[in-house]
Amino acid sequence: MSNHVTIVTGASKGIGKAIVEILLENKSKVIAVARSGDLLKQLAEKHGEENLGFVVGDVTNEESAKLAVDLAVNKFGQLNSLILNCGILEPVGKIESTSIKDWKRLYDVNFFSIVQLIQIALPELKKAHGNIIAVSSGASTKSYSGWSAYGSSKAALNHLIQSIAFDEPEIKTISIAPGVVDTSMQEQIRNEVGVKMSKEGLQRFIELHEKGQLVKPEEPARVLVQLALNGWPDHINGKYLRNSIKQGSFRRFQSSIPNQSPENRNKARALIILGSLALGSTLASFYLSGVKDTTKDRNISVIFVLGGPGSGKGTQCDKLVKERGFVHLSAGDLLRAEQNRQGSKYGDLIAKCIKDGSIVPQEVTVQLLKNAIDEYTNQGKTKFLVDGFPRKMDQAITFENTIVKSAFTLFFECPEQVMLKRLLARGKTSGRTDDNIESIQKRFKTFIDTSMPVVDYYDKQGKVVKVNCNEPVDVVFNHVKQALKNRDI
Repeated sequence: MSNHVTIVTGASKGIGKAIVEILLENKSKVIAVARSGDLLKQLAEKHGEENLGFVVGDVTNEESAKLAVDLAVNKFGQLNSLILNCGILEPVGKIESTSIKDWKRLYDVNFFSIVQLIQIALPELKKAHGNIIAVSSGASTKSYSGWSAYGSSKAALNHLIQSIAFDEPEIKTISIAPGVVDTSMQEQIRNEVGVKMSKEGLQRFIELHEKGQLVKPEEPARVLVQLALNGWPDHINGKYLRNSIKQGSFRRFQSSIPNQSPENRNKARALIILGSLALGSTLASFYLSGVKDTTKDRNISVIFVLGGPGSGKGTQCDKLVKERGFVHLSAGDLLRAEQNRQGSKYGDLIAKCIKDGSIVPQEVTVQLLKNAIDEYTNQGKTKFLVDGFPRKMDQAITFENTIVKSAFTLFFECPEQVMLKRLLARGKTSGRTDDNIESIQKRFKTFIDTSMPVVDYYDKQGKVVKVNCNEPVDVVFNHVKQALKNRDI
């Protein structure tokens, strides 16, 4: 994740500071935004400025937001994630006792500053097919005495995240309520504004503090970092997710993790915490499968094979299977087999995606590939061609974090008119429902919009071999074999 760039707001203390430090531990690039210049400078002194930049300023200030985005792009070359952690609690009290001026100030910080930063960052996030993670609150869906301003601002935030997911398919969004966390806001409740709440409400927070049941900032921070770096399944995109377990669950889950290497322990901790959130069993098992996966421990090579529809990927893969003993895994073939499998719960979804020329949700495709790779590695196979995958950045990142790092990507370049001619000819005999002019045009557009950024991503890492496919098959294959030789595969 050394190329991943994240802007973190509210970054000088509490959850925000923990997010910054965990991102830096993961060798990520960070732009930290906060009002406290001294605390940001302490972070820079501790971690150095090679992977860290910071903006001292009020998040409600448009100039601060522009500086953060510009710094990310100018210092690190891109922007992949926003973790929106800024927020204030006051005014606290019944609505009749609070001033509209204080309400507006709270909304400026908790809501409008976020709208502003997203507007400024959106073009860069689209380029990177990035994500937005908003720190919400249980008060967004449940009433707390005296918290009408704070709770309603977080409810507005949840709806904003949901709306962006609907309007901006190039990026992903999610809002997370981290639970009752041991931050300066809790101290403010106990020592200052709690008297404006109900006696029972204040007493609850005091007891959580006295019993040591407040969540440590590092625990939700690990969850947020894992989401930023690894993404999340499509079916929860835009959703609001809340810690539904009793307070202290983060700490208890942490202590339940068995002895492992520090790297695996940190990963397991974050993934188990994800399971403690109300993310649904599908997401929890999806992430937890990464902890138990043993594929990474095997000596295997995976080559991604990408190119537009009709570029000849399949033909070249077949030749490599015959001459070099590779296992050819076509993501499209796996999906079509799953679509036709009797009793498949994904059959209708896959059929619709194929008809529309859209991309099947990543958790389906990645799991099918993982099952296939596991089956072949158990038979002693070690060399894989993964054809027509990854189609999106989230697929690439999830595959490499839960299965294995790719060796490199073979990218077959071919003029669109040549590919169209090939596909229409194939459609006369293939029987495939997507070999028609309407579906083909949709597939071309989807490839350009979503798959080319994947090629660019790996190309920047020096992990792409481009092959001209507008040449005779055997000439193309000679180029492919030379690429394998150059990579010692």
